Amino acid sequence: MLPVVCFLNQFLKYMFIDFNTLGNDAKVWVYQANRAFSAEEKEKIATQLRSFTEQWDSHGRALRASFALPYNHFIVLAVYGEDAASGCSIDKSVRAIEQVQNATGISFLDRSQVAYKAQDSSVVLAPLSQIGKLIAQEIIQPDTIIFNNSISTFGAYATAWEVNAGDSWMKRYFKKAASSNA
Repeated sequence: MLPVVCFLNQFLKYMFIDFNTLGNDAKVWVYQANRAFSAEEKEKIATQLRSFTEQWDSHGRALRASFALPYNHFIVLAVYGEDAASGCSIDKSVRAIEQVQNATGISFLDRSQVAYKAQDSSVVLAPLSQIGKLIAQEIIQPDTIIFNNSISTFGAYATAWEVNAGDSWMKRYFKKAASSNA
């Protein structure tokens, strides 16, 4: 039996898997771009991330990994739930994101902007410092979809990544706006 196991481990050494086959317990990291990426940039990002995920390991053990590029504004990097990513392998993923940044000129590590969906469903970025003002101006309303980039599992990505602003950390601003208008 051992030779078969060794053969399978060699075969599975580096494995990119389909994003939609990840289980709810898969670990995910969401990186938000500071602007939309073009079709050419998306292709370049996908090529780099495919290469990275095919080689991603944790202390020599292959990680079954995948990624998605939703709305041309985000990188969602994922590791299959049974494969534990260590601190070193997570560091490798951050370096891969930095390489994507260098190749495209798009920042994915700036956490000072909030992404939300406009009424036409396009993704809009706003400085975190302007959220209260945008709510007071009713540009962002309680039913405006915002992106919760702090999610950490595929299950949360599927159910809680896109959330109504009124059900998020922004709800305190709606309370302030309501009391100011009363």
